[in-house]
Amino acid sequence: MNLCVSLKVLLIFGVSAVYCEKITYREAEQIFQKVLSSKEEFQDDSQSRSIFSALAGRFTSFMRDHDKVYDSEDELFQRNENFIANVDLVEDISIADRGTARYGINKFSDLSAEELQQRAGLNINWKGIRVLKDNFGSSLQEDNNRTELEKQSVNTAINWKKREPKSLDWRDKGVISKVKNQGRCSSCWAFSSVGVVEAMNAIARNDLVELSVQQLVDCDKSNDGCHGGLMDTAFDYIIKSGGVESEADYPYLGYLSEDGCQVKEGNKKKKYGMEKYTRIPQGGEEAMKKWLAQHGPLSVGINARGIFFYTGGIIALSEVGCYPKAQNHAVIVVGYGEEKKRFGKTIPYWIVRNTWGEDWGEKGYFRMKRGANICGISEFVHGVEVKNEEHETQNVNNNRNEKNTLWDYLDC
Repeated sequence: MNLCVSLKVLLIFGVSAVYCEKITYREAEQIFQKVLSSKEEFQDDSQSRSIFSALAGRFTSFMRDHDKVYDSEDELFQRNENFIANVDLVEDISIADRGTARYGINKFSDLSAEELQQRAGLNINWKGIRVLKDNFGSSLQEDNNRTELEKQSVNTAINWKKREPKSLDWRDKGVISKVKNQGRCSSCWAFSSVGVVEAMNAIARNDLVELSVQQLVDCDKSNDGCHGGLMDTAFDYIIKSGGVESEADYPYLGYLSEDGCQVKEGNKKKKYGMEKYTRIPQGGEEAMKKWLAQHGPLSVGINARGIFFYTGGIIALSEVGCYPKAQNHAVIVVGYGEEKKRFGKTIPYWIVRNTWGEDWGEKGYFRMKRGANICGISEFVHGVEVKNEEHETQNVNNNRNEKNTLWDYLDC
């Protein structure tokens, strides 16, 4: 470990040449070779030379495979340092995972901890979080009352006696749109909210129309655009505003529009809405399963700390590796299933759509062990219901727009 640290120092201070043009993997190879040939430390120490060559080769291969180009030598050295740290992190996460998940080098491997956090940052104040209104229009409640209220709300929407299928994947029904990439905009709260409304409308109408995430980024003032938000207030906005325009009419930019909200009063663009939403009580994975089977996909919050470098398999991180009360990302659960292992054992899992592009994970998705609240997947869960008879849903509860003072934003 100390050798790696010393090599990083050599990389930072060991090059005298200056590259004015952008640095591709080919230029990086030349720079690292110059370090290797110019440093006395490597001349009489074949072990250090071999380790340096291996680390540099691994990093330049990463640059080539992921089309990485840097603006300066300083950035090259910093990205290399991030890369080495993340390789160590991948090893730690792999040890902490008790499932079948695999972790490795991917497009995020040269990012700093701060840059990774830009893509995940939900910090919920659980003690003071406001209660999502149930079907009876309740307001703020104490924690104990809130849990009972949520149970009542779920019980009105779920038939507990009805048996659900052993496995379910809403992608097979043609109601889940393609995987998106939120980019550097902390808009996962909007993708999760809109994605569920989109899927529920597709189920109700038998017609999948991609809906506008950018509308929420620009127009939902109860949230904070590319600096974060939460799904419950996003649902409130969708109900109050009468719905969401299509992605075709209001496309995603990945940043806050300089022209502000583009939804104009009186325009003729069709909106796709929702009737109400329900918060599933914390830890209610059986309720999640029944909701998925009886209604459709769910909007959930998770702790994404351990999944940045996920490449496939079923995630089963321990609480040490992925504390369940530290949600920092919003995603969509689209199904569930089981994977058979040796000796007749099976692992139940959730199928989850992410917003980091199709080149991440399992073509943009990941699977997470079901029934153990891995990474807090059952802590912050919402189901949505839509009207069957019309696309455009009017505001059914004008009292759902109180100020948000008791919770933190989702910066994902």
